[in-house]
Amino acid sequence: MRRRGILPTKRWSVPLDTLAGSVERPDAQSIRPARAGWGVRRYLLLVVLSSLLPLAAFAAYLSYDGSRAQLATIRTSVISTTRALAVAVDEHIRVRRAMLEELAKSPRLQDGDLIGFHAEMVGVSRLLQGPILTLVRPDATRVLFSDLPPDAVIPGSSQPDLVRRVFETGQPQLSDVFVSAVTREPIAVLAVPVKRDGRVIWSLQLGMRNQEFGQLLNEHLLPPGWLSGIVDRQGRFLARVPDNDRRVGHLASEGWRAAIQVRPDESWDRFASLEGDSVYNGHARAPETGYIVGIGVPASIIEAPLHRSLWRLLIGGCVVVALGTLIAVLVARRVTDGLRNVAAAAGQVPMGHCDAPRSTSVREIDQIAAALIESAQTILRRTNELNHLNETLEQRVASETADRLRAEAALRQAQKMEAIGQLTGGVAHDFNNLLQVICGSLENLRQRFSSDADTRLRRSIELAGQAAERAASLTQRLLAFSRQQPLAPEVIDPNRLVGDMSDLIRRSIGEMVAMETVLAAGVWRVFADPNQLESALLNLAVNARDAMPSGGKLTIETANTHLDEAYAASHEVAPGQYVGICVTDTGEGMSPEVIDRVFDPFFTTKPPGQGSGLGLSQVYGFVKQSQGHVKVYSELGAGTTVKIYLPRSTGPEFAEVSHEHQPGVARRC
Repeated sequence: MRRRGILPTKRWSVPLDTLAGSVERPDAQSIRPARAGWGVRRYLLLVVLSSLLPLAAFAAYLSYDGSRAQLATIRTSVISTTRALAVAVDEHIRVRRAMLEELAKSPRLQDGDLIGFHAEMVGVSRLLQGPILTLVRPDATRVLFSDLPPDAVIPGSSQPDLVRRVFETGQPQLSDVFVSAVTREPIAVLAVPVKRDGRVIWSLQLGMRNQEFGQLLNEHLLPPGWLSGIVDRQGRFLARVPDNDRRVGHLASEGWRAAIQVRPDESWDRFASLEGDSVYNGHARAPETGYIVGIGVPASIIEAPLHRSLWRLLIGGCVVVALGTLIAVLVARRVTDGLRNVAAAAGQVPMGHCDAPRSTSVREIDQIAAALIESAQTILRRTNELNHLNETLEQRVASETADRLRAEAALRQAQKMEAIGQLTGGVAHDFNNLLQVICGSLENLRQRFSSDADTRLRRSIELAGQAAERAASLTQRLLAFSRQQPLAPEVIDPNRLVGDMSDLIRRSIGEMVAMETVLAAGVWRVFADPNQLESALLNLAVNARDAMPSGGKLTIETANTHLDEAYAASHEVAPGQYVGICVTDTGEGMSPEVIDRVFDPFFTTKPPGQGSGLGLSQVYGFVKQSQGHVKVYSELGAGTTVKIYLPRSTGPEFAEVSHEHQPGVARRC
């Protein structure tokens, strides 16, 4: 056995002459020095750096990728919020426009009762919590002002361009931000026409203060440090958070106005704010009014996590590299010392002996030293192993030969079964043709002889017909086994078929076996031969009855199922949607050896004379010929379940079982 751990310090001397004969021992001076190259220390440092630097680069990439993902999340959130605010701005102005249009239809205004209409203006102003309402003539002079008495002189005039557009179009108009001549504060004006007899006679205007729009911004609570604002079509602020009082009426930042010109409806850009800070800004345009809502996120807020991660990564990476370098230097020192000792000991091997070097606590180096010391013993051991290998080689060859013979036997068995199936199908076809002639002749004889004919003759004809029918049944079983039986498939309802033949199955299995059907709701239609399917279910029921000689329970279930690709690949069936029909009994069960052969033709566990061995093979052949799948699950003493999977029909879902088909009635030959 090879020695491990601390080696003995005594001197070992292994004469090589005893193993390999006389060996020329070179002098120490004849040994060529090793070529100059890197030492272990450099290689260890290279390993440390090549391991840590890619990890650091990958961590940096993950940090950067996380930052980009966070930026994308913020962008989506900002754009969604600006859209919502833009819709809120439109809704805010739409409500006021509707109120102005209703006020413009006031009977007092139509009758020229300006004093009474002034009271209505004041009421609407109070209802809207302070906006100024103005009635304007076509020349832009003001007739009434909600904050002044009806007979007061109103200074200044309304915006001529706004008044002109109202009188020319006869439609409501919305102004940009301007400084009111009366209140001396930035406002936006909504104007609607006042018509009489289809003609515009006045313009009714509503001044909207920045506090209204500022309230819309404040209702959406943004994180600390974020900016938000509403600008008109010229890029002037209607409201801004923060610094609302100082920024309202002034132009937005140059970067934002440039972004609006390039992408007026919606954008996400980075530029400098009015405060000089770099921000990521997203905006959306209100569809009806054209006002633009923007939200700015300081770049420092978004990029701060990335900067922190990179600094932490840089500091941590430097610390890790330093520690790795220190550890590599210490390990390299121990390894190089041990290797020098081993090299010195290896130089003594050609001399026929080897002084054991000191232990280095490095397992590999100690193993090398032990291997040098025991080189002679290793040669002997390898020789013995070679002899043993020669002895076991024959056994392995014999085992491989036996495995190949078993595989060839399985192949021959499969070929034999295929040949039997082809032969059986051919014989069954020819035999069926002969039976057609026999059955036809017997039918002619049956019709020719009247009821008063010889009783024995009529009995013989009947017996011959019954034998011919049994022969036809055997022919159908042989065709089913060879998968060559003629099928008459149609779209059928499995639930209906099982329900219709329940009475037939109950009569067939007797009173000692309880029967239960579990029919799932919404079971798909299948495309199969109903007579063959009934025959298969009846075969399974009779087999289940025979497996329960002392009585038991038989359960027939239907359900929709799906065979995935993994199951289909391992069971030679196409993946897809199937209808499963399960026949379960509480009988004796089967062993794994019997399950492996359960579908083989002429295989039966019943006593001689009680089974042909073609029942389950007929079921197997019918299911496979119908592009389906059949599986048996059984345990000794725990019963048996046979699952038939028939593919779901792609035909019309309303198709039903043909009326010509009667459950339980076999077709005559």
